[in-house]
Amino acid sequence: MLAEYRSDGPLVPRRHDIDALRTGALLLLIVYHAAISFQGIAPYIAFPQNQELLEWLMIPGSLLNIWRIPILFVISGMVLVFSFERYNIKGVIRERLIRIGIPLVGGWLVIGPAGFSLSQIFYGKEVSYVPNPLHLWFLQNLVVYILIGSFLYFLFLGKSSGLINRICCRTFGSVYGLFVTLLFAIAEGLLLNPEYYAWFVSGVHGWSIGFICFMLGMLYANSGEEFWRVVYRLRMFTFFTAIFLYLFRLFEYRLEKVPGYLLGLESMLWIWAILGFGHLFLNRDSSLINYLRSAVFPVYILHQPIQYMLAFVIFPLDILPSLKFILLVLSVLIVSFGFYQFLLRRIDVVKPFFGIR
Repeated sequence: MLAEYRSDGPLVPRRHDIDALRTGALLLLIVYHAAISFQGIAPYIAFPQNQELLEWLMIPGSLLNIWRIPILFVISGMVLVFSFERYNIKGVIRERLIRIGIPLVGGWLVIGPAGFSLSQIFYGKEVSYVPNPLHLWFLQNLVVYILIGSFLYFLFLGKSSGLINRICCRTFGSVYGLFVTLLFAIAEGLLLNPEYYAWFVSGVHGWSIGFICFMLGMLYANSGEEFWRVVYRLRMFTFFTAIFLYLFRLFEYRLEKVPGYLLGLESMLWIWAILGFGHLFLNRDSSLINYLRSAVFPVYILHQPIQYMLAFVIFPLDILPSLKFILLVLSVLIVSFGFYQFLLRRIDVVKPFFGIR
């Protein structure tokens, strides 16, 4: 899948922190999608909307929004580099595209249209078959990034004695060199200054920041343990600086019309802080994480149509909207994991469409 790698040999010890962070990021996206149903934007992006909104969810949502997708692209870039420790370029592209391409096709033809049809029913519209990737849109970005990244790695980074490889290792393995990479995110925000920074789904901004994060993930991973020592050392600084920047845009800008360069800077600092704390606390073997890393991608693929179906049951209930939100999140997770545990992982013919090995 987009952020999973296998390492059976001694060259690359498995990075359990990457497994855990990838799992956590996708689970957070499921919670985030549930929260959208309690926001005013829901009908405009084909989400079922509860009659009573929870505007306060925008506060934590705005913190999560600017790094929730970029961190997945960073991790995906790392995973591509890890994959080259086991496969040649042909094997890497084949393995990555099978894990991503087949679910993307299934998303376009089945999962996406199913979710969109449920949205049409919810809003009383005429039901029609509309091929679309729905929440799996980022997989099409990854297909492009993987193809480009694989050839760049093969040409430059994969040669351990090459000049470019040595420069990258020295640059991204130092504190000052690491901060140079902030310039990419800041420059992207300055040049494009998108009106809605967190709208990564389409447009030049979405593709460009995704590619920047993917390539940075490749460079970080190629720098080896030096990179992880640096983000570990900087974890407190990056964490509190990211909090400061978030509070600054909350009180100074009221979360509206924040300059793109500030959002790009804050996003990268959150990502570094998360990687640093992940390295400290999560880089150890865990039976729970081992299960979740296999389950989370198929669960993520399936969760959105399930959320739409559960909305028909939960939203009419005469309970507080905050309780509806909690009930929706828990129900989506329970039903989605139930489908994975008792159905998807047991039927060989459907496994490729859900990224299950």
